[in-house]
Amino acid sequence: MTDLELIDFVSSKIIEQGRLAKDKNGKCRYRLHEGDKVYKCAAGHLIPDSKYTVELEGLGCYGLKSDSSINIVQEILIEEGYNPYIVSKLQILHDNSKNIEEFVLCMENVKRKIQEGTTLSKIHAYGILDEVSETQKLFHI
Repeated sequence: MTDLELIDFVSSKIIEQGRLAKDKNGKCRYRLHEGDKVYKCAAGHLIPDSKYTVELEGLGCYGLKSDSSINIVQEILIEEGYNPYIVSKLQILHDNSKNIEEFVLCMENVKRKIQEGTTLSKIHAYGILDEVSETQKLFHI
């Protein structure tokens, strides 16, 4: 899957579910169960239901544990053919967006940068959030 395909896939899944996977306290979840509905975060859409367990919650999808090993979320992403470093950027955008509209704006901004020739691995997620926030202030969104 190319960077653009990954962005399109994750964006379409978040838009389809109609909201971010954040609980009432604003904490993001790989899977958020509300009644009979299940919402997934950006990274959560890349984790197959068959490999998801509640023990994954709270684990990041990039970075090493204290013993220099990777965690189970990273193992799953690698097994599924995803680069955990790349997925972590999408996770940052999801987890730090105020709402679905801001997340979509962030993803559109990332897409534009990729189309201009920047690889997803070189895009700074917090920089994207800052750019979108400034645009929203400028246009009173």
